[in-house]
Amino acid sequence: MPIVIGGLASTIYTIDWNNRGYKRFKTAYTLRADYEANPDKYPNGSPDELRGNYTPTFLKNLKDSYRRNRDLCIILTAGVYLLQIMDAHVDAHMQDYDISDDLSMNIEPMVDYAFVPTEGNHRPVIGFNIGLTF
Repeated sequence: MPIVIGGLASTIYTIDWNNRGYKRFKTAYTLRADYEANPDKYPNGSPDELRGNYTPTFLKNLKDSYRRNRDLCIILTAGVYLLQIMDAHVDAHMQDYDISDDLSMNIEPMVDYAFVPTEGNHRPVIGFNIGLTF
């Protein structure tokens, strides 16, 4: 249980962390691109929080990287959740599984009657039944 909760909590945290980074660099990219297109609107320099230290291309790459990582973490969270569902399903089915120490084999004689079409009657069939308990 702690592994499942820890896995889900960590993936949800990384989704949030990457989403915050995505929003941060998306805003910085938008402001920086607007500053590059219209420098007269901003007399004090670049309005983004990074103060123009990075090019718009670099900011776009950072934004795309955070978005990709966020989306991958969403897929990973879904995968962790599906694994948790499968584990719970298997545990529910294995709850009644007999794990006793009774490992035995029974051999019993068997007599059955089989219809033989060529002779038009039933003939006895003699053999053994083997039963395994594990």
